[in-house]
Amino acid sequence: MLPEDFLLFLKSLMGTALFASNFVFWDAVSYFNPIAEEQPLLHTWSLAVEEQFYIFFPFIFIFFSGRRVAIKTAVLLIFATSLALAEFLSRSYPSFNFYMLPSRAWELMVGSLISLYNLDKFRLRSNSVASPAALIGLVMVVMAVFLYDSGTPFPGVYAILPVAGAALVICFSSGNNLVGRLLSTRKLVAVGLVSYSLYLWHQPLLAFAKIRSIDKPSLLFNCLLLLLSLLLAFLSYRFIERPFRDPRGWSAKNVFRFSATSIGLIFVLGLSSWLFDLPDTRHSERVRYLADSTNFNNPDIGRCRGKVLENSCIFGNTSSDFEAVAWGDSHLDQLIPALNVVGIETGLAIRELAYPGCPPIPGAFRTDVVGYSCQHNSDVLEYILTNSKVRVVIMHSYWEWYYDKENALTREGKVQDALRDSIKAMTQAGKRVILIGPVPKMSVDPRIALAKSVKFEQDYEPFVSTDHHLKNTKRSRTLLKSLAYEFGQVAYVSPMSVLCDINKCRATDGFDLLYRDDNHLSVEGGYRLILPLKAEISNNFVGKLGDTVNEDLAD
Repeated sequence: MLPEDFLLFLKSLMGTALFASNFVFWDAVSYFNPIAEEQPLLHTWSLAVEEQFYIFFPFIFIFFSGRRVAIKTAVLLIFATSLALAEFLSRSYPSFNFYMLPSRAWELMVGSLISLYNLDKFRLRSNSVASPAALIGLVMVVMAVFLYDSGTPFPGVYAILPVAGAALVICFSSGNNLVGRLLSTRKLVAVGLVSYSLYLWHQPLLAFAKIRSIDKPSLLFNCLLLLLSLLLAFLSYRFIERPFRDPRGWSAKNVFRFSATSIGLIFVLGLSSWLFDLPDTRHSERVRYLADSTNFNNPDIGRCRGKVLENSCIFGNTSSDFEAVAWGDSHLDQLIPALNVVGIETGLAIRELAYPGCPPIPGAFRTDVVGYSCQHNSDVLEYILTNSKVRVVIMHSYWEWYYDKENALTREGKVQDALRDSIKAMTQAGKRVILIGPVPKMSVDPRIALAKSVKFEQDYEPFVSTDHHLKNTKRSRTLLKSLAYEFGQVAYVSPMSVLCDINKCRATDGFDLLYRDDNHLSVEGGYRLILPLKAEISNNFVGKLGDTVNEDLAD
């Protein structure tokens, strides 16, 4: 494991021992982030939530001891509050919402409500009601599996579909109907018996496979890992779970003693490794350098990215009477060191207005994730239009993701129209606009892949084929170039001109790494755009810079 990953692993090891790994992962990584896939103990977050629930839930019964109506009412109120909180947090704090007990409690409380209100008695009633109800429940669970993805706000109202489906199956399935008989078949019961062990084994195996691989493991390899997980799950069930559950072999006192000793040893192992700085001492200086993403960040990322107009940062020739506004998202932020040089050499002040996750399009919003507010774009456009000092506007963002992949929309639905209207307004106000095209997206994170190749002493060149990039960005490149040709005061600068040849778009240039991750340029990569950007500003937009790769391929 690389240093950052190993440090997180040690923290998760300690968190797992304390039933608190959900706190570790909430603070460190989004569940669907590719980084999460290489964490062997990621799956323990859900076990931590369950343990926390089992610790706190009994206090309801203790507090309302003997008062059954009060207990039912309290559980119902907490259930409703937790569900409402989950829906609110899914829009504002999605990571906390995903990992933490307050927004997860309602899911676990469904089982409590079924028991407290004796809802499972319905399975004993008319099969004409129970059979379709159980089938509907099973269909609801299956629908959630196929309809939901990493962009679905969860848990919130979307979680009602699988949770309510599971509740219907619990309440209405029995040996008298199809669903009950299906779930009682020998093969499915066998899978159920080993399911807990399978859950424990699958993530470490998949994670370590990804850790050891430079490229993504193949589908066949992952299928073989699944078969290995099943084998290990059976062995765990046969030789660990069953003996521990047998009171003739292990008394409750011995189980608790063994568990407490194991938990203590795991915690001490993680803590001592962390205190003795084991993550760094295991790797060469080159590996540590590549593994640390901060070495490739814009050094002013924390000070300037995401700042409102009043607090925005000025680069370039800061004493200049003329200003260029650098408007975009985190992709634009990575170009700030290069734009600083451009500003100094062309005599322009460069004002950074970069907002992570937001395309520089007024009225645009993200459709793939929640929690992003891009309302500031309207303020940026107004500032550009009304400030006479602003002579140049440089726009750049993750065009491929927002436009080619259709992950951004406006309320009217057409991002291209909103972008065109903004550019038209800026050019009519006498502003010059430079549109920086899409950066080629790599199939893997080049920084991590190179760190692994050095660690494992393997030759590796991270690149993506030029044809692949041209295909994946056809819509955005066509849009941006058409705007450059439509308006006389607009230029298009293509990162392809400095990153690609006819065959490959490379992530390295000799010893220099040009990417911070699979889609952001590093500072060094951004420097490659200094000459074409200077040319556009210095030439007063005479001529258009298109893709220097064969234009026929671009269309």
